Amino acid sequence: DSRGLKGFNYLPVIAHVDGATCILAGASQFVVVLFQRSYVSRSMSGASTETPPKHNRNPTGRNQYKDCPPKNDNRVTELLYDYQRRDIFDKKKISQLLYDEHGIKLSESSVARRRRALGLYASGVTTRQLPETIKRQLVLTQMSKDPEKKLGPRMIKQLIARDTGIHLTRDYIRTEMMRQDPEGFASRDISVKKTNDGGSMIHTMVVLPTSIS
Repeated sequence: DSRGLKGFNYLPVIAHVDGATCILAGASQFVVVLFQRSYVSRSMSGASTETPPKHNRNPTGRNQYKDCPPKNDNRVTELLYDYQRRDIFDKKKISQLLYDEHGIKLSESSVARRRRALGLYASGVTTRQLPETIKRQLVLTQMSKDPEKKLGPRMIKQLIARDTGIHLTRDYIRTEMMRQDPEGFASRDISVKKTNDGGSMIHTMVVLPTSIS
C-alpha cells in the first residue's frame, strides 16, 4: 500500500525479469519494454541469428500443372480404359505413353488417382474384389465363343479384357476352365508344348485389335 509512503521520492529502478526490462517509475505502476531475446543475445555475443533463406522449388515461376488435362477429360478417360484393355497397368508407363503417343502431360500420381476414380485396377485386385458369379460368367462367355476349344487361359484372359476392360488373373481363369470343362481343357491349352520327339506343337495366334488407334 503506497498511502503511507507519501512524501518520499523514489528514483526509477530498472530490473530484468524473464528476458524483459522493467522500469519501475513508482510504487504502484511500472512500464515494461520487451526486447526479443534473440536481439539481446546477438548484441551481446555478436552472433548472427538470421533465418537461412528457404529453398525455392520453382525458381522459374512456371505453373507445372497448366498443361494437365481436367479431371473430366473424356479423351484421357478413353485412353486409360484402352490401356487397361491392353494389359498396361504401370502408372509410369501410362504417363509416358500418354505423352509419347498423344502429347498429354499427366504425372504418375495423377494417372494413379484417375485410374482409382475409374475403378481401374490390375488383375490381382480385380479378381479379389469381383463377385464370383460375375467372374465365372466372364470366363464361360468366352469359352462359349470357342466351340472348337482352341483357346487357352492366356487368350481367354485377353479376350475378356478386350471385350469388357476387366482383368482376371490367369490362374483364376485356368482353374475355372478346368472346373467347367475338365475333359476339354487339355485341348484348349494351346501353349507351345514339347512333343515326345523333342519338337514343338504348332499353335495358333489370335491378334486382338485395339479399340483406339
